[in-house]
Amino acid sequence: MNKLTKGQKDYKRRKEQGLKDARLVEREDGKQVPRVTKRQLCVRVSQEASERLSVEAEKRMLTKQEMLTWLLVQGLPKYSTHSSGYSVCDHNWPEHLLNPEDRTVRYKGNTGTVQLNLAVSSTAWNKLECHKTTTGLSKARIVQTLILNHKFLTEEQRERQRKYRDEWFQWTPTDPATVTPPSKEEVERVQEALQKLQDEREAAWDQIFNQLKDQRLSQIDDTEDSH
Repeated sequence: MNKLTKGQKDYKRRKEQGLKDARLVEREDGKQVPRVTKRQLCVRVSQEASERLSVEAEKRMLTKQEMLTWLLVQGLPKYSTHSSGYSVCDHNWPEHLLNPEDRTVRYKGNTGTVQLNLAVSSTAWNKLECHKTTTGLSKARIVQTLILNHKFLTEEQRERQRKYRDEWFQWTPTDPATVTPPSKEEVERVQEALQKLQDEREAAWDQIFNQLKDQRLSQIDDTEDSH
């Protein structure tokens, strides 16, 4: 049996770590804290998608892999539940979606011109894997569609968001003894509003992927008719 090189050992170690969404690492003070693990994602996308990813990442002073991780986590539906482990970053993923016995995948009609080879969080990678199984679309098509169709905040909206964060960090907590807890009706209204936003986002993505599905099926029908 051939002895593994240092690079191969490192790759094997990172691959094993990537099976979990988070792992414990030791800080300088000796305390163990959770750290999100990474997995390498390699897909080919269009030039337009690659450029948009770079532009949006630069606007937010993020790396491309950070920007793509954020897009996958925020833009794809929820497939996991939180585990009872040591970290809120750790998830339970449905085995039939993450590692299906049988999966049919429809690929893009045209191969992308730019290859993205980026390390995304394990959570983002697993979400993409589950979405691939659910939709039957390739990772490349999902990533490209997500980049091109995501509605990013405008500069004005981002500025309002920054002001809100600044005000929040400057806020002085009130004495808990003087705070009136929200009523049951107020809690329910907030929960309903959040659920409505979640439903709207999922409906929007369902519409996008259904359109892609219909376009692909139409292309297949046209091809069959021509023969």
